[in-house]
Amino acid sequence: MKNYNSIFSKDKIYTEDEICEICDKYGFIITDCIKDDGEITIGLDENDEPRWEFSIVTGDYLTFNRTFKLRWTEFE
Repeated sequence: MKNYNSIFSKDKIYTEDEICEICDKYGFIITDCIKDDGEITIGLDENDEPRWEFSIVTGDYLTFNRTFKLRWTEFE
């Protein structure tokens, strides 16, 4: 299995665009977009279970220019 634990950091605040760019770079799939609970989850492919979960830090699910922080990852 590849080493995925250094791709996202719990110490960094990410913009939505940064998360999308990283997913594009590594071929990851956003498996759950922002919902009422303000989370983004990411899997290794479209059939994968979430491996990373981000929570909204600024903004909400209706606004643009949101920022996110990694809340949970399987790769710790």
